Amino acid sequence: MNRINAQLFLVYNFPDGWFVSSSPIITADWSAASHDRWTVPFGGEIGRVFEINGQAMSASAGLYYNAVRPDNSAEWKARLNLTFIFLH
Repeated sequence: MNRINAQLFLVYNFPDGWFVSSSPIITADWSAASHDRWTVPFGGEIGRVFEINGQAMSASAGLYYNAVRPDNSAEWKARLNLTFIFLH
């Protein structure tokens, strides 16, 4: 394959389980023309860690703008996350 994916995680935690984060997924397709090679999003998410029946979970929603993107690709991306947290 001629692709690469990189993801940076930045998180700031607030009291009561709330957090803001940014985790853009930067991609490159080396087989594409140079002007269509990169996707570089900027944005963020807001979420909360909580429990349901003793099961720890995290939910977040965010919006990212693709500042650099191939022609005919999405300008904006929305992201919804639900994560089960297992502690031992």
